[in-house]
Amino acid sequence: MFEHTDKAIILEDDCLPHPSFFQYCQKLLEHYKDDERVNIISGSNFFSELSDKKESYYFSIFHHFWGWATWKRSWENYDIEMINWPKLKAKHYIEGIVKHKQSAKYWETLFDEVYTNKLSNAWDYQWIYSSWINYGVAIIPSNNLISNIGFGEDATHTKDPGNIRSNVRAEGIEFPLIHPAKVERNVGADMHEAETLFRFKGRERIIRFIKKILGI
Repeated sequence: MFEHTDKAIILEDDCLPHPSFFQYCQKLLEHYKDDERVNIISGSNFFSELSDKKESYYFSIFHHFWGWATWKRSWENYDIEMINWPKLKAKHYIEGIVKHKQSAKYWETLFDEVYTNKLSNAWDYQWIYSSWINYGVAIIPSNNLISNIGFGEDATHTKDPGNIRSNVRAEGIEFPLIHPAKVERNVGADMHEAETLFRFKGRERIIRFIKKILGI
């Protein structure tokens, strides 16, 4: 794709965008085209009820890929092989980025599985990794703009229809966009997302496994 253009909007085939998603992406692709701190423009916000509606979006370290946009300049940093991952893991690099111990463990486990090819069909975790090692942030809209309607047993990955990210209503966004004063992550929003979605739950998994064995 980037052999033909310097920016693009990408939409998953089982995701339903609000019509304002496209204008939102177009405006921000132009606004941040030369700002290498901004890596992608995400269309999803799973906790929009917690957003500060005074601004149209905020910055996050977490990327969402059901509907998103990016630039050729960002994609050129994509490292599918995660070449330096063992060295960065040894230095506890992810904990320094995420600043949430259990979430850092969650991402380290995923990155280990990708690096050792246990997740052989993954591409998005490498994208997040590539952004983090280049100090990139994502734009998250104040209102959710993408509804994933593809959850179900016949899905490739999103098999649990009870997942809190399933069929979240696409709300839309108003124009003109109100831009944040600074390009800096919203730590409060990131901590909530880390705790809710991206927290290592090893202890809970062990308890569920034991209960299953005991028939409890």
